Amino acid sequence: MKTGGLWNDFEWTVEAGGYRWQEVRTGLLLVPNRIKSAPVKVRVYRPLTRPFADLHSRFANLDHSPAAVLGFANQFGVLGWPITSVTWRSDVSLVPATGPFDASDFVKTGDLRRSYPGQVGEYFAAPDGGKSDQTSWVAQIKHLSNFQTNRRLLRTVPALAASLQADVNLQLERTVGAFVSRPNDSAVFRLRLWPKSLLGALWLQAAQALSDKAEFRKCLECEAPIEISRSGARSDATFCSDSCKLRDYRKRKNQARKMAGRGILPKEIARKLRTTPATVRGWLR
Repeated sequence: MKTGGLWNDFEWTVEAGGYRWQEVRTGLLLVPNRIKSAPVKVRVYRPLTRPFADLHSRFANLDHSPAAVLGFANQFGVLGWPITSVTWRSDVSLVPATGPFDASDFVKTGDLRRSYPGQVGEYFAAPDGGKSDQTSWVAQIKHLSNFQTNRRLLRTVPALAASLQADVNLQLERTVGAFVSRPNDSAVFRLRLWPKSLLGALWLQAAQALSDKAEFRKCLECEAPIEISRSGARSDATFCSDSCKLRDYRKRKNQARKMAGRGILPKEIARKLRTTPATVRGWLR
């Protein structure tokens, strides 16, 4: 099946004002950080394009903390279906939020203020400490992290193949759909895959990485595994993130100055620190 521009066309929105944590009786709820009466302002990006090819890995490596989740959401948006839910009088509704709510569906006591659902959002952890694998950020981070770990072990433990296949197929069934499109309103039809949410896009990336022949190398700074594949990092990547690259740069610069203080020549310093003599001379100015 031709995906027909899958990696370029899918768009996701992020609240321009970011998000915040709201405490409800059942836990922490991630909600838009805006006044209800204010007009909705969002920015749009395409998470399945090349600049975000490692987004599923970044998500899988998130710390299980409200701060880390909030940082990711402010940059890339909420997860969407099937994580988004609605609190109902401080209780979680098990029906995902798929569209606008009709208040009349909830008015049972005649008191709209008490009966209307309180807030649409996404839970940090499973409501009331439950163990559902579909209703919270922490559960989904763990799920994708376990998937990544098992995929890396696949070379040495081939028996994992069946469970990996079943896992990714189940997630794709839940979060990805198919539709027919016509490029430029022509009479040529394309059958395409399409994520139902950001979570679906993350699992599409994971499935693509599983089907690619991926290789791994250690980050020179933190030794975290770097995935080298069509959907992963560049073939010459040596760092897992910009922050690791910057830390390594600062470390080598300081080492160069110390080595120069011991009388070591720039050419020798450059050889030991993986750079050029001209760069070393610039560091020493």
